[in-house]
Amino acid sequence: MLKLRKGRLTRPPYSALQKQEGQALSCTPKVRWMLERRNSERRPFRKARRALERIEVLGAKVDLVRPEEVMHHVEAAVDAAKPYLVANHNLHSLYLLRRMPQLATFFDGADLIEVDSTPVITFTRALGLQSRPFHRCTYLDWRDHFWSVANRKALRVYYLGGAPGVAQAAADQLCLSYPEAQIRVRHGYFDASSGSAENAEILADIAAFAPHILFVGMGMPRQEQWIISNRPHLRTHPAWAAAGEGSRSRSGWSAQAAAAVSASWRKAFQFQGRSSSIR
Repeated sequence: MLKLRKGRLTRPPYSALQKQEGQALSCTPKVRWMLERRNSERRPFRKARRALERIEVLGAKVDLVRPEEVMHHVEAAVDAAKPYLVANHNLHSLYLLRRMPQLATFFDGADLIEVDSTPVITFTRALGLQSRPFHRCTYLDWRDHFWSVANRKALRVYYLGGAPGVAQAAADQLCLSYPEAQIRVRHGYFDASSGSAENAEILADIAAFAPHILFVGMGMPRQEQWIISNRPHLRTHPAWAAAGEGSRSRSGWSAQAAAAVSASWRKAFQFQGRSSSIR
């Protein structure tokens, strides 16, 4: 029989693991970890946004949130079927914002802006702001939690980015660990100009799939510019995540992937996508 280190098994993470009466529940180390995580004690976190959590650093606004808070707000948006844009700032994006002021449109429209940079957190501390190391928040920090939720709720997840074939290979890997999550991917090497046939085809594919979550990982600033141009044209209302290059890593997109996931995605999907930058 399956024995958990903390607590008893009260609910399987997905239907494929339903325990039948009188039979032992066999599972992989990954599944065992998922079961233990769901039955372990969770640290408390804030479920309501706070006025003081949005701060300004080097001319840009960011949110001092923890990974659990990011997942809480994204889940709430998915459950309410309302659009929700998650962005992220690091040293490179702060540099780009000064060189390309038009990117301010993207960040001004974001519902949540993660701090994807330890140096930025260090700088905010030097300014005397109420930031802590755990406020460095990016895909890598909430990756496992996200896919566990996507699996349990059978969410539709669309990933746009990476080199041809790389994202699909990562998705295949993810499906092995999270079989209830519905994943569709499309590489990021296409004509992203407004009105192009390739861009229209991708928009139609996204609309047909009607994802709960849309990851866009084509590197800064291309991913942000694509979201600015195309967000109004989608008929569905997904929660967006600008995941950058980090999204292509161990957890599924084996190399790099979507506008909030740069060094993070490298551990979640190991692809060889577009080049990254100073983090």
